[in-house]
Order: sequence, then C-alpha cells, then structure tokens
Amino acid sequence: MTDAEYDEEAEFEQLAERARELKATDHSARVFFEVMAQRERDPSATSIENLAKIIRSDRAAAVELARLFHNAGFGKFLVGRRGGVSRFEWWWSATGLAQVALGTDTNIPRVDPTQAGDDEASEEAREKDSDEKPARTPSPPLMLTIPQAKEALARTLGVPVENIEIIIRG
Repeated sequence: MTDAEYDEEAEFEQLAERARELKATDHSARVFFEVMAQRERDPSATSIENLAKIIRSDRAAAVELARLFHNAGFGKFLVGRRGGVSRFEWWWSATGLAQVALGTDTNIPRVDPTQAGDDEASEEAREKDSDEKPARTPSPPLMLTIPQAKEALARTLGVPVENIEIIIRG
C-alpha cells in the first residue's frame, strides 16, 4: 500500500471498532477503558503491574489484556528481559481509545512521546533495558555517631552490636 492509498479514516474506524468490541466482550478491557476515559494525560507505556492495578485483577489477567491490546493494534506488548519490566507501549492514545470505546469521543490520536506521561515502572523499564547506566545522584552523607553507626550496621547484618567494631584510621 502506498502513502497515497493509506486511508487514515478507515484505520481510525477499525481501531474504534476493535476498542468497542473489546469493551463489549472483555471485562478487564471494559474496566480499563472506564478508568482511562477519566484521565487527562496519556501514558506512552503501562507496566503490567500498573495494568493489573487499573483493572483490579492479577498479573495473569493484565498480561492477557496486554496481549489483546497488542493483537488489536493499539501498541506493543513487551516482555521484560534481564530484570526489565514487562509493559505495554502505546501507539495510540489510551485515553482516546477508552473514550471511543465508551462512545464519548470519536478521535484516537497517536501517542506523542513528548506529551505523554509515563508510569514509574515504564521509566524504570526503559532504564533497565538501555545499555547505558543511568547517572546516580550522590546522596548527602549521613551524620551518625559511632554508636548509631554500629547499631545500624548490626541490624543490617543481623549480628549483635557487640560484634561490630569500627576502626577509624587517620
């Protein structure tokens, strides 16, 4: 299909029909759309954990919903690898899809990454997935007395305070 043959209006109508169909046939999708329709900002990605919270269900239901959304063409379901967070990355506005599914709007804009909000886990996933380590900001030094430091170290290591010895060489 060439650019000249691309029918944006037909694509919007197909997305709208898929969203309405999911709302009618899938309880988790209906709950998700009802919550997202109330939001003002769109996420560019939603972690599976956050998706489970939104639909008030377990991780398995959230994964199934992410797969349904992926198959419907709303975005891409990404399984977290090497410590990364599993998430759904939106190609289309989640709030727009929700409003169309519920019949309160007729427009489904594409996600604009510069305007979209992220849930915390999505940001964390991008950091873990990137090869570059994020810069760590140094925390201010703690001001502890020697007895306080010994007590904290003993708690951390699970040993009696009497077994902790701090030697300061100067």
